[in-house]
Amino acid sequence: MASTEHLERLLKRAVLEPGTRPRFLKKLLGSNAFVFIHHPADEVQTVWNSQTVAWIRHDGAQVIPLFTSQEALAKAPIPGNTAFSIHVQSLLEANPNTHCHVNPGSTYDVPFSADELARALSSIAQAGGATTLMLGARENAAIANSHPLLASKLMTFLAGISQVEQAYFLEAELNQLPTRPLQIAILVTESVQVAEAISKAVEGTYGKERPAKVRLFLRDTPEYLSIKAAGMAPFYDRAWGARLLALKPDTLS
Repeated sequence: MASTEHLERLLKRAVLEPGTRPRFLKKLLGSNAFVFIHHPADEVQTVWNSQTVAWIRHDGAQVIPLFTSQEALAKAPIPGNTAFSIHVQSLLEANPNTHCHVNPGSTYDVPFSADELARALSSIAQAGGATTLMLGARENAAIANSHPLLASKLMTFLAGISQVEQAYFLEAELNQLPTRPLQIAILVTESVQVAEAISKAVEGTYGKERPAKVRLFLRDTPEYLSIKAAGMAPFYDRAWGARLLALKPDTLS
């Protein structure tokens, strides 16, 4: 992942030397950037009910503004109230046919068309680098002990499995890890093998001494119905779709 300073140096060069745009885009896709978010006015804001803000261009196309730093956020021509740090490649994988604009309002800014983004993502996927199923799998050391990132990683993994309907953290609160084992309940519409992969994801974040206990419940079983009836809030719901990409809330508000 490129540092903010390195990314902004590459951005400046991409503006001054258009031939370097592909190199900058490749680095950008592997990095985190800030996006503006909003949430339903009648709900308390959480990571999971927040949606990325897309601007509507003059021709009606959706454009996601991306910002490489808080300084760039402050210069946005249309400011927002809250921003999230988001893994760019995963954001764009979940929002196909959308354009993006990097650092609009700053001295150096670069727009990328949906076609440019699609070509770059396709090239990465062909090389085996798609992140749709396991966001940050190569970055476990960097996200260790960051609970929202663990949740985001698990959510992104589960989003690629159509049989998974909802997922819940049970018994151990995230802020009690790693002193207590994490238990995860997965509600599925049909049998699917995900327990081992989820345990490995937790182990990779918190260390091998505290693997997760993963339990799968099929639709209409007593355990499944009991969790539904309890009214607990899931950390993943299949219906959320592209909302699963927010990693950690910034301090802006």
